[in-house]
Amino acid sequence: MLFLLTLLADPLPAVEPVVLSDTQVRYPLDQHVEILVDRGNWTIEEVSSSAFSNQFVPGQDEKPQTGGEDYIPSTWVRFTAHNTATQTREWAIKIISLMITYDRVDFFIPAPSGSPQPWIVKSSGDIFPFQNREVNYRWDVFRITIDPNSSRTFYLRFEEKQGQRQISIPLVLWSWDAFSKHAHDEHLAMGAWYGLIIVMAFYNLFLFFSLRDIAYLYYTLAQASLWFLFMVGDRHAAEYLWPERPWEFTQYMMFAMGLATFLIGRFAQTFLLTRINTPKLHRIISFLQGLAVLWMIIPLLGYHDTFNIYWPPYSMIWNATILWTGIVCWRQGYRPAR
Repeated sequence: MLFLLTLLADPLPAVEPVVLSDTQVRYPLDQHVEILVDRGNWTIEEVSSSAFSNQFVPGQDEKPQTGGEDYIPSTWVRFTAHNTATQTREWAIKIISLMITYDRVDFFIPAPSGSPQPWIVKSSGDIFPFQNREVNYRWDVFRITIDPNSSRTFYLRFEEKQGQRQISIPLVLWSWDAFSKHAHDEHLAMGAWYGLIIVMAFYNLFLFFSLRDIAYLYYTLAQASLWFLFMVGDRHAAEYLWPERPWEFTQYMMFAMGLATFLIGRFAQTFLLTRINTPKLHRIISFLQGLAVLWMIIPLLGYHDTFNIYWPPYSMIWNATILWTGIVCWRQGYRPAR
């Protein structure tokens, strides 16, 4: 009865609230969120009013998206959670944005009655140093409290200064204890993965000093560039390499992709002796190497759209060229190509 009265007190949401229980610890929110494209720089007081209630659009798929021909500077997300759990009142909202990042994420929590302000605001995003986050985790995470047998409606505002043509906002609600264990286990697994790459890099560096073969040096550098690429892509770079400063994920990611491409291509040239075995393909790879350097520079100058448009066909050509070069060297009887 209390749950029904709570729902009747506010405008009825267009999607079902997520119902929390003691038997489940993880709740994907894709079917429980509503989204609103912000084209007027609205405030939380405006979007939470009855005038905006029916303007939110339900999320229709696994990763709620909204977009169009114009760039979207910011988006509002709304969801309601009803806690039927008797043993859990601490929860975590986890925001996973793989290749789409947000300069700022504001999380609006209804303040307790009697508070001077109606909303508690928590902020995260790329414009803030990692050390300012409420939860020390690679993705944006906010900690919330929902008392047993109560219902609360939350709002999030995602802002991107350059705008996005398509916004993907996968949200997951965890019980706090389960999230803490998940984060701990994830750190162990990823630490083992990074450690394996580092061990392989040092092993090949040892081979370089022992055999004086330049190919092993380029192999070491290629592995180091992949390590850096994974660190940036997994958001651990901001946590461990520069926690005291804001960071531009898009720029670092594009730079790391160009750097890894350049070094892997250089290793392929030296390992396969393309200058001798395949002179024409060697010149093509050298040309692609020059473009890789260009891909490292373009994002730093802010031309992200140029990178996004031309990188996919470039990477396909680059991969096909390296693969074909290896096949040609193998067919010519060059044994290391096997």
